[in-house]
Amino acid sequence: MSWTNSDNVWFIDVSDTNNPKEAALGEDGLSYLPVGYDPNAILYESATDRAYVIDRTSHLVSVLDMSTTPVSI
Repeated sequence: MSWTNSDNVWFIDVSDTNNPKEAALGEDGLSYLPVGYDPNAILYESATDRAYVIDRTSHLVSVLDMSTTPVSI
C-alpha cells in the first residue's frame, strides 16, 4: 500500500520487486480506495489482516479489511 497527495490509499503489487505494479484491490477493480482526509501513516497487523490508516486532517483512523476483495473500509 502507498499514499499520495490525495485522500486515497493505493495498492501496489510488489511480488515481482523488479516490476512493481498497481493492484486492483479497491472497489470496482480500482487500485486505490478513498480514506479520510490527508492519510499520513499506515500500520498493517498480520494477525487480523487489517491495515490502519492515520488520517491527519480529519483526525480519524481508517480501518481496512485486507482479507476481502475488494478491500473494504
